[in-house]
Amino acid sequence: RAVAMESRPAIPTHTVGYKQSAKTVDATHDARVQTNVRLRKENRQEEMRKKRANVTTPEQQMANEPAAPSVLVSPSEVPIENEILTWIPGIYNDADRDAQFQAVQKFRKLMSKVDPPIDLVLRSNIVPKVVTLVYNIEMPEMQLEAAWLLTNIVSGTSAQTQAVVRCDGIRAFVTMLRSPSLEVCKQCMWALANIAGDGPDLRDEILRCGVLAAIASIISNDQAKYVIHQAIWLLSNLCRPFTRPVELSLLAPAIVVLIPVLTHPVDDSVAVDAVWSVSFIAERSSARVDALVTAGVVPPLCALIRRGTSRNRDLMIACMKAINNMLTGQLQHVQVFLDHGILDALRSALDMGSRVAESAASFIARVCQGFPEQIQMVITAGLLPIIFTLASGYTSVASEAIRVLANIASYGHRDQVLTLVSMNVIPIFCNHLQDNFYSPTLIIHALSSILMSGKRDGGANEFARVVEECGGMEKLELLEMNSGDAVSTAAGTLLRQYFPREEAIAVDPDADYGTPLTSGLLSFGSAEPHDPYNF
Repeated sequence: RAVAMESRPAIPTHTVGYKQSAKTVDATHDARVQTNVRLRKENRQEEMRKKRANVTTPEQQMANEPAAPSVLVSPSEVPIENEILTWIPGIYNDADRDAQFQAVQKFRKLMSKVDPPIDLVLRSNIVPKVVTLVYNIEMPEMQLEAAWLLTNIVSGTSAQTQAVVRCDGIRAFVTMLRSPSLEVCKQCMWALANIAGDGPDLRDEILRCGVLAAIASIISNDQAKYVIHQAIWLLSNLCRPFTRPVELSLLAPAIVVLIPVLTHPVDDSVAVDAVWSVSFIAERSSARVDALVTAGVVPPLCALIRRGTSRNRDLMIACMKAINNMLTGQLQHVQVFLDHGILDALRSALDMGSRVAESAASFIARVCQGFPEQIQMVITAGLLPIIFTLASGYTSVASEAIRVLANIASYGHRDQVLTLVSMNVIPIFCNHLQDNFYSPTLIIHALSSILMSGKRDGGANEFARVVEECGGMEKLELLEMNSGDAVSTAAGTLLRQYFPREEAIAVDPDADYGTPLTSGLLSFGSAEPHDPYNF
C-alpha cells in the first residue's frame, strides 16, 4: 500500500503488498509474493517522499495559487491537535473556496508526512466533506488535493480504509476517473489501487462500480498516455486473487483491456504490470485460462518473452509466472503455446538468472509430461544441450532440468529415450539417486524406462551395465534398505527386474533338478495407461 507523496514512478508496482493475511492453503504462496517485493516497495516509497515533498501541480500553477503556509509548528509551541481544530472550519467553508482549498491542502500535507496521524484526522470528522470535494470539477486543484488527502488515508490500516469507503469514497474515485484533469484521474486511480489492495471484498466492490470501463477509456485515449502506468497498476491490483479469486464475470472486461496493452505496450514497466495481471487472472483456474487463450493472450505473451530475454529481467520474471500459471495441464493450452513458438523464445531464458531459468525449465518439464509429439518439439528446438548443462549441481534450476530429462525418459517413445542415453543421461541420474535434493522415485521411474529400452532379445542389457558401472546398482540397494516404503519398493522392483541376485540353495546330489530355479520377476510401475495431463 503506497502513500501518495509524489507522482507515480515508472517502477513496476504490481507487487504492492496487501495488508491482510489469511491462513489458507495458499498462505505460503502469498507470503512469498510479499517477501519478494518488500524491498522494491520500500525503495519506491522513499523516492516518493523525496520527489513529492514540495510539488506544485499544473492546476495550481495555472490558478497562480500561493504556496501553502507551513503545515506543522513545533510541538513545543502548539500541539497538532489544536492546530487541526483551526483547520476544520475551512473544510466546510463553501462560501470561500480559496479558504476551503487552503484548509484541504493543510490536511493533505499533514497526511504526506512520514507516519501521518491518520486516526487524529479521522476523529476530526472531515472525511465525508472531503469526499464531496472530489466531485468539484469546477476546481480541479481542489479535487486533486481532496483525492490526494483521501489516498493517504486509505494507505493505512483496513479500519482507516473503511472510514473512507463508508463515506462512498469508492464511487467518488471511480466517477472521477473520467475527469478532464489527468492529475485528478491519476490520483483517483492511486486511491482505488490502495483500496483494492485491502482485500477481496473491496476489490470486488470496486469492480462492481464499473471501474474497468473507465480504465479502458483511459487506455484508448491517446491524450492520456502519461497516466497509463497508473491505470495498468490499478488493473493488476484488481486482478489479484488474494484468498478468493475474482469472479470470471467481473474479470472478463479486464481481459479485453489487456490485449492491446500486451500487444503494443507503452514501455517495459507497463508491459510488466500487464503481464502480472495475466498471471493473476490465470492463477488457480482452468476456466480463466480458457478465457485468456480465447481472447488471444498467448501470441503477445510469447512476443514479450522474446523481447524480455534481451532487455528486461523483471519482464521475464512476470512472463515466466504467467505462462506457468496458464499451463494448467489441458492439451489445448499446452499446444497453443507450442504453436506460437514458445520453445524458441525460452532458449534464451534458460541462460538467464536462476529465477528465470528455473521457471523456463519448469514450463518445459510440464510440456514433457505430455505426449511424445510434444516431447519431440522440445528435442527439435535444440533445448536438450542446455538442459543437460543445467542438470549439474544442486540448485533449483538443476532440479527442474532433472525433471525435464526424467519426464522425457518416462513419457517419451524409445527413440527419444535413446537420444537421452546417447547424451549420457544415465550417469546424471545415477549421480543423483541418493540426493535428498531430488526425488528418487522420479529418477527410478526414468531409469526403469531407459532399462526397458535397452532390452534385447537373447542379449545382455547394455544400459544395465552402464547403470552398474556408474554406481547406480549400489545406490539402488541402499535405497531399498534405507528409504521409505514407496522409494524402497520402487528401488527393489527395479533391482529384481534388471539386476537379479544369485541366491544360494540347498542341493541334493542324488536329485535331478532339471532347469535351474530363478526368482520370479516383478513388473515395475502400474499397468494403468498414463494420463499425460493429470498433474
